[in-house]
Amino acid sequence: MKQRWYLALAGVLLCLALPGWSAGSKHLKPYGEKNFPVQYSDAVDTYFAAEKLVRAGRYAEASQILNTFWTKYPQGNAIWQQLSQEAGGIFTGHPPVYVSLQMITKIADTFATGLPRARENLRFTVVMPQSSTGFDPSTHEEARTNKGTPITHKLDTRIAEANFRVVQEATWLFTEYLAALTGGKARFTVQFAPLKITVPILNEALSKDAISSRPANEGYDLIWQSVDAATRSRTDFWMIIFPSHKPTNDTLRRSIYFTGGGMGSGPDGSPCIIIDDQFLLRAQPHFKVSERVFDPIERRLYLPQFMQHEVFHHFFAIYPEFGLEATSHQWHQRSSWPQDFVGIFESDYYQEGFEKRIKSASVPLIAKLRFQGPPDILWRTIKAENLKGQYHRDPVENNWHKGQILLSNNDLQWKNEAGATWRLAWNNKGELITGKDNPYYASNPASGRTFKVRLRREASGSYSQKVEGFLFQNEFYRKVD
Repeated sequence: MKQRWYLALAGVLLCLALPGWSAGSKHLKPYGEKNFPVQYSDAVDTYFAAEKLVRAGRYAEASQILNTFWTKYPQGNAIWQQLSQEAGGIFTGHPPVYVSLQMITKIADTFATGLPRARENLRFTVVMPQSSTGFDPSTHEEARTNKGTPITHKLDTRIAEANFRVVQEATWLFTEYLAALTGGKARFTVQFAPLKITVPILNEALSKDAISSRPANEGYDLIWQSVDAATRSRTDFWMIIFPSHKPTNDTLRRSIYFTGGGMGSGPDGSPCIIIDDQFLLRAQPHFKVSERVFDPIERRLYLPQFMQHEVFHHFFAIYPEFGLEATSHQWHQRSSWPQDFVGIFESDYYQEGFEKRIKSASVPLIAKLRFQGPPDILWRTIKAENLKGQYHRDPVENNWHKGQILLSNNDLQWKNEAGATWRLAWNNKGELITGKDNPYYASNPASGRTFKVRLRREASGSYSQKVEGFLFQNEFYRKVD
């Protein structure tokens, strides 16, 4: 018992010795230290002390600080409900700082025992259309029906300043956290891809008081068409930052929840977080603090929480066997949680979902996050004979989702169980090109004109010549052996 006490005390002393450790004064002083309870100040200072150590590769020290903190303020404890998310007029998440602390704890604990000898480099690409078009509504009805004054918005110039500093601030913790979820087997490299295009924005009513304001389907098609082929083939994870179309009418914007964020998929089914530029730059009305420009502290502490929320939608979808999102946002109802889950907050659900289910899945997370294509030299070894066979969409919902690739006199053809057929041509670059006899050729030019073939990976992670399936219209068709 004495030894444990000594280690805990050593952790506290180490925290006090760190540069910048001053009971919240360094980080919260601009907002009035008296506005924050001690727990809030301790949480902020612990996070930034740990972040500094993690960035320096001093993971064991960071882990010690964090676990000392959690001993005082346990995870999944009602003491966190006592902290006001409006304290000091800044927004650091709900509960304040809690999720960012959980995320950096996962990072520190994962790497405290040492980095894996070999780490796979996965690409996180941020695409940014330069402008967007839509309507500026002045009433609830106009907002819900895409009416109002026609308007064009350009991407806020602050996004690109100082080598995309605000994006770097928002994504650092999240990408390190993703790497930790793979057990450190992956590292994520962030790259930026500004696009000189204008995308249309569509409002969709989510409920009586909530509206999604995001690119229309043709906007996504335009984005993927505009990203160069090399970037597409090298990317495993996407983020789209688009010019916000939230109303300029203050009363309307504050009376309805307008969301410009969400989770989607890239051109090959890869995960894609969607966010409007103003969500990165300023507090939103539903945060219940003033709508001012974000402090870097808020970007670093809150926005990773938003990204965690979105990516776990994706994780629960790619691991349906665990039933962790059998109904949308089921974690909002505590009674719907698995019986062995003990937390109380949304991020507790994610943490337990990963540690108690996904972590031990038969297919590891890193395998589900790989989307970089095989090398060109391997594609050239794939012959028509390798491609023929039965394919089923995941999941099968009708006869259009089951079919076969046929080979006759070296000519390839797709035939589904609904009786539709069209020609295919292998381009030796991972794609089966369709012709105008494909019924989706005209209606969906971005993802409906090609079958993007996926190859299986060996246990080592390298690609084999065996065909796993293909992606068509952002839906995966698995080859049936």
